[in-house]
Amino acid sequence: MPVQKGDRIYIPPRNYNQRVLRVKWTDWFREYSANYVGVTAKNQTQQNEDIQLFLAEDWYDYEHLSAAAARELPPPGGWLIDVTDRFQYGNFNTREGQQRFLVFHDKDNRSPYQHMFVENGQHVMTQRMNNMMQSVIPGFLEGLSRSAGPDVLSTQFGDFLNDF
Repeated sequence: MPVQKGDRIYIPPRNYNQRVLRVKWTDWFREYSANYVGVTAKNQTQQNEDIQLFLAEDWYDYEHLSAAAARELPPPGGWLIDVTDRFQYGNFNTREGQQRFLVFHDKDNRSPYQHMFVENGQHVMTQRMNNMMQSVIPGFLEGLSRSAGPDVLSTQFGDFLNDF
């Protein structure tokens, strides 16, 4: 069952080796971008099911999480937080409505489309695979890695993130 409003999730402590995605969008013909940290959170309400969570990099801190009523945990750390209307969600497969992911950011001032998280996540994974394979097969996936980035139209059209 997808994560729901009211579910309690565990957010792991910040690890500076976690992947950071650059998400771009256009709002009223102005281009914006922001960095998001992709983490695997645990839905404690649903038997610690894994949830993909994207936190705005500048909001992955004590100040913003505690303002959203997150409870900081003792070492090794992390936060417990209830999913409220401060979160937004999207689906990795928007046509089928499957594989829900959460986004924690300033939803009043940011309006990226769902697919930007999915495509940028796939782009990061392709780049990682390319970097690993470069030592074995020079040029491996090089063309695919370059073509996986967002194009201009994808920042202007798409499905908005959903509110709970």
